[in-house]
Amino acid sequence: MAEITCEACGRRVGAGARSCPACGLPVAAALADRTRTVHWAPSAAPRERKTLWITTSVAVAVAAVLVAVVVSRCGTQPATPEGGSPPAATSAPRPEASAPPPETSAPPAAAAPATGSVQVRARPWAQIIVDGRPMGTTPRTLELPVGEHVVRLCKASACVDETVVVEAGVEKPVWHEFEAH
Repeated sequence: MAEITCEACGRRVGAGARSCPACGLPVAAALADRTRTVHWAPSAAPRERKTLWITTSVAVAVAAVLVAVVVSRCGTQPATPEGGSPPAATSAPRPEASAPPPETSAPPAAAAPATGSVQVRARPWAQIIVDGRPMGTTPRTLELPVGEHVVRLCKASACVDETVVVEAGVEKPVWHEFEAH
């Protein structure tokens, strides 16, 4: 019995076979017309579907991890990045205009400033946290409301707290020198 060699897998196939029993290549057409070469490739669709499924699964998993990281960091990050500037003050909504106050004969007294300055310095530098709010890095001069405030200076894992009483129109210094490691 005559045999031919399968073009796809290289195995010997009987001349009467319609296709290669190993790979499924149709061989009857090759026998009928030896001048014509029959090329056949197994369907790649199942492999492509599996690759697509794996790629999609990996992409979804990566996206889920990124979302989890972003959500977990939302509540723990300071309001400003390290070395950044303090957050911009947001203005409160303005109250609706009411009737003007009745006129008085005495001129209004000049209002004293309700804020004071705190000049914050550290060597070599430090993160500034005032009353639990990040305010950037040293050196910086802060305008704070009159009253008592806790100024915390942090460098790496070392933090120092200093209580400052802010007086209207007065500049108070805060200074700390961190030890070299």
